[in-house]
Amino acid sequence: MSLKSTLFAMAAALAIVTLPAQAATYTDRTTFLGQLGASVTDDYEAAGYQTGDSSNGATTDIHSDAHMSGILGETDYTTTGYTDWNLVGYVYTGSSSRMYCAGCNGSFILSFGTTSVGSASGVFGVGFDFFNADSNRPYNAFVTYGDGSTENILMPFVNSSVGTQFFGLTSTSLILSIAFGLPNGGTTIYGAFGLDNLTIGSQVPAVPVPAALPLLAGGFSLLGLVGWRRKRKAAHA
Repeated sequence: MSLKSTLFAMAAALAIVTLPAQAATYTDRTTFLGQLGASVTDDYEAAGYQTGDSSNGATTDIHSDAHMSGILGETDYTTTGYTDWNLVGYVYTGSSSRMYCAGCNGSFILSFGTTSVGSASGVFGVGFDFFNADSNRPYNAFVTYGDGSTENILMPFVNSSVGTQFFGLTSTSLILSIAFGLPNGGTTIYGAFGLDNLTIGSQVPAVPVPAALPLLAGGFSLLGLVGWRRKRKAAHA
C-alpha cells in the first residue's frame, strides 16, 4: 500500500471515532451560573409536586414519571430502579426545602431534549445541589452528550445528615441526558441519592463583532502594506 493510501485509510478510521465531548465541571453555583445565558431552576416547591398522583403524608409526595415531567415541562424524569416512583419532600435530615429522589435509593434518568433553554440535542449546562449518602454504594452520573459521546462521573460522598453539595456540568456539545445510578447507566434500588435546585441553561451568547470592524482592520492592513512598499521603493532609489 502506498503512503498516500495509508494516510487516507488512517484519516477514514479516525473520522468514525466518537471523541469525548468538551465538558467542564463546577463545585460552585455562582461560577456555574456565570457560564449560562437563559436558565430555569426547579426548587421542587411548585404546587404540582404537592398535589401529585398520590401522597404518603404531609412531607413527601409520590409522582409518576409523566406527572413529574409535566409539572414544569423543562426536564423529563424516568425512574429506572423503581417504576413511577418519584419522591419530592423533605428527604434528608435537617432539610429546610423540598428535594427530589427516585425512591431515595433508586436510579433515575434526567433528559433535556424538550426544554425551553436548549434544543433536541440537549442543554449547555446542568447543575444541582445533591446528597449521596451511602459511601458503600456511591452513585454515578452517566452523561450522554448531544454528539453521542458519553462519560461516567463518580459523584462524591455527601452525608445527608450534613446537607448537600453543588455539582455543575457544561458542554459545548450539549448535555442530552444524565443517568444517576451504577456506571454506564446501570440501574439500582440501593444507595441513597437526591437532588435539589436543578438548574438547566443555555450558553452565554457570544458578543457579536460589529460588521464594520473587519473592514476597518482590512483597511489598516492595506495602508500598512502601501506604506511598506513606499519605504522599500525609497530605499532603493
